[in-house]
Amino acid sequence: MSFLGKVLVILNLLLAVIYAGISAVLYTQRVDYKAQISALEQQRQKFIDFMNKQEYKSTASVGSIEQRNEIPDYITVVRNVGSELKNLLEKHEIEVNKLKDQGKFLESKISDLENKLKDEESKRQISDQKLGESELERKKLLTDYQNLNARMDELREARDAAEKELKDFRGKHDTLYTQHLQLTTKAARLDEEVKEAELASKQAQTRIERLETELKFIHERFPETITGGGTRPEGGEGPIIRGRVLAVKPDLKLVIIDKGGPDKVQPGMRFIVYRADQFVGHIEVEKVIGEYSSAKITNAKISIQQGDQIANRLQ
Repeated sequence: MSFLGKVLVILNLLLAVIYAGISAVLYTQRVDYKAQISALEQQRQKFIDFMNKQEYKSTASVGSIEQRNEIPDYITVVRNVGSELKNLLEKHEIEVNKLKDQGKFLESKISDLENKLKDEESKRQISDQKLGESELERKKLLTDYQNLNARMDELREARDAAEKELKDFRGKHDTLYTQHLQLTTKAARLDEEVKEAELASKQAQTRIERLETELKFIHERFPETITGGGTRPEGGEGPIIRGRVLAVKPDLKLVIIDKGGPDKVQPGMRFIVYRADQFVGHIEVEKVIGEYSSAKITNAKISIQQGDQIANRLQ
């Protein structure tokens, strides 16, 4: 029940209490009036009996009796009661008018309150409608909140997976970085070895040039001598090994040839490099790798190229 409804109930209760009080007062006065009227009726009867006597038949006799104060108190009592009754009636009429005015006022108040109650009821209906809309909005927001929680859970899972991948990536990165450091160290060591090899190559080149000079001198003096520096069997005869250059590394002064262990090639063997009838240079085997061998360029009249022919000696 709204506040305005409670006020209307209280006003109705107050109005009922006021009407009950007035009714009780009027009922009490009515009982008193009956008692007084009964007493007056008895006095009136005595007065009638008294007046029926012979001496009270005429008006003159009545006047003389009244002057002698021989009339009973009935007349005075009747007069007093009549005056009081008149006053009471006037007061009762005044009270009734007041009650009527109060009733009209209360009816006006009740009408105003009923109008206000209707307004409040209309407002309540509007409020109920807004409350329903708010409830729908609340349910929608609750659904959105649940969806957001589910999305947050998915994002947390994705974040955990990403963190795991990042951790794995960092582990791989650390491994790669370690390998990078190892390779860098190895590259630095290889650079030093290359520098040492280049120095040894220069020294060997100087030696080869000196040997080439001596070899040229021997060729000029002894044309029948074998050219080339390959191994020779005793007695001046041995297998001739012929092949070709498969790859060239000019910066490292290395070549790869297509002859190896099956061809009885050994580290230290020297080969002549030629292109058709043109002399190109000399190479010396450093390492035998299966069917192939790597050799360093000891002397190059011109640049050695892939496809150049090689031989351990010429006939």
